[in-house]
Amino acid sequence: MKILISWFAFLFLLPLNSDISARDVPKPNQNIVDVTQLLRSDKVRQLEIIYFPEEVATRTRLTSEMLEKQWRYKVVINELQSAPFKKRILAAAEASTFKRTDVRSDLRLGCFFYDEQGNRLLSFFSDATGKVGVLNDELVVSNGRLAKVLKGVFAEFH
Repeated sequence: MKILISWFAFLFLLPLNSDISARDVPKPNQNIVDVTQLLRSDKVRQLEIIYFPEEVATRTRLTSEMLEKQWRYKVVINELQSAPFKKRILAAAEASTFKRTDVRSDLRLGCFFYDEQGNRLLSFFSDATGKVGVLNDELVVSNGRLAKVLKGVFAEFH
């Protein structure tokens, strides 16, 4: 009889527990969802790319905060809207996938998108593989397409 009551209680409470866990599941982050929408808009005026070479060893992994302060190379594009590689960046963003993660990596590439008033709209960092990084302060894993194109744009100027 106790077993039957226990099973009944378990089956009765199961839908309540699944509802609670469904509410606890993180919803897609607006910052991640709006990457391509932001790049399609005319709001983005300036693009900054910072880079710390993979071949340069550091004592600890570089975080996004450290990379912003300790970069070795920097490229600034003041008029992204008229830049010839804007379409490549947009195509890479559209083909990119981002998922939240708890994985932290040694970040070597950083990218910032600004509006015409100089307000930062988007920040993206990635490791040497381009597959682990930070998007607007969120740890993410990706397919690496956006990082690959940004690194290529950077290489054109370096």
